[in-house]
Amino acid sequence: MSKVRIMAGIPADGTLRVVVLTEASLVVPNLQVDYREDSQPSRLVTLHAPAMSGDIDREFRRQGVQILHGSLSGFAPGSRLRLFALDGQRTTLAYADVDVPPAQLPSQGLCFAVASCFYKDFQMAAAYRNALQANFLGANAFKLLIGDNLYLDTAHSEEGLDTGPVETVYRYLDYWWNDEYGNVLSHLPSLFTFDDHELWNNYPENVKWLSRTRGSLRNGYERAGLECLDLFQSSLNPPSVAPAAGDRSFATRIAGVPFFFLDMRSRRQLRTDDASRMASRESMAALETWLANLPGPGALVLGQPLVQGFGSSFDWQPPDFGSQFSELWSLFESAAHDIVLLSGDVHHSRVLELAVGRRRIFELVTSPASHIPSIFSVADGSFGSQERGKVGFPSRPPLRVPRAGQVAPAVVNYWLGTTAPNTIAQLRLSPHGDGGIAVGLAYVDLGAGTGPRIAESATAEMDGRTVAPRHPYGLIPHLTVLH
Repeated sequence: MSKVRIMAGIPADGTLRVVVLTEASLVVPNLQVDYREDSQPSRLVTLHAPAMSGDIDREFRRQGVQILHGSLSGFAPGSRLRLFALDGQRTTLAYADVDVPPAQLPSQGLCFAVASCFYKDFQMAAAYRNALQANFLGANAFKLLIGDNLYLDTAHSEEGLDTGPVETVYRYLDYWWNDEYGNVLSHLPSLFTFDDHELWNNYPENVKWLSRTRGSLRNGYERAGLECLDLFQSSLNPPSVAPAAGDRSFATRIAGVPFFFLDMRSRRQLRTDDASRMASRESMAALETWLANLPGPGALVLGQPLVQGFGSSFDWQPPDFGSQFSELWSLFESAAHDIVLLSGDVHHSRVLELAVGRRRIFELVTSPASHIPSIFSVADGSFGSQERGKVGFPSRPPLRVPRAGQVAPAVVNYWLGTTAPNTIAQLRLSPHGDGGIAVGLAYVDLGAGTGPRIAESATAEMDGRTVAPRHPYGLIPHLTVLH
């Protein structure tokens, strides 16, 4: 049978967006969409080849794969859909199930997965898919993939991959098409944000051990990375909050809950001083409006956590962008309602409760879904052993350029965290009282060979001292209530 992969976005706004990969010789003009629980007639999503540059198109052809996009609007909240890819003889080549989120949170809550940082060569994809199907808080309805969703700059072999378009298309297809990771991406609809390894470590900085970041190679790798980011990932997201500026930040509501995905990476400036920007002015203006007009509690999704110390030219962190970092915390303090921060990147998972002026904010970090090789195994060329992170954070994220009267946010509680090297999070949002949202959390260790299990909680380092988590177990059915 011919090979087809169907990947869908979350149709929270009633619009179904799809990315389909097929063998180049296959003709798949549309997807048939059936309703799984009622007798409404089938609908068709017309597929088309997206616009792409000539050298990217050439690499798809050389790999014998085609990428197709499609969208179809008008799906009612709560619809349960099944997407079929059919050949000319109406034979099913592949299918994917997609649930349109309900208009409001159901009384039993809405569960979803959050994950970041997946390195494929430790063969964790099958365990990852099993973890997405685990039912610790309930069945997952969708997943949020929030950065380093592949590693373009970390691989055991680079033989013959000598230009940006060649290597970038090859790596994406190695993850999305050839690997079991494609089954992860096809299971449950997804929304995406990004971090540096979608391009290269510490993008957009020049990195001395990465030849792609300088000279004649840089433009090709940067252009190919951004183009494939749109072809494979952001094409499944709702429209940008600032499309005229080429921004990849977006806002949506899922079951009535406002979500804002702030792109802190793809338009990041080279850092020269505290005025350098992580996110575009346009996306920050949209975030300010979103926070000021929240109709209820919301979630802000970020590629990097905010509760960190300063970084370095090896890997800049949000506090290094001093003016914009202070701006973010100031906006949180004046938000109309509580928010929860969802992030990844740092190769450990943790839940922190912070005092931000009159507000309490929870920052939930989940990382990594599959850890990269240890620096020693990279150095010896084996790439054979995984690194393992440590939980650590400052008690007060440093504000180097505070606004008038601004007080640095303070960590109030370290609830739990884990250093398990292959971990995703499951969240449950439930209605609570008059407009509140109850939050439950589980950190799921993928458990290669043993099946998914709740991760063990770990101590953390804060300001040079060891602190114990308030919760010794990686599952908290009732973490907090947002108002």
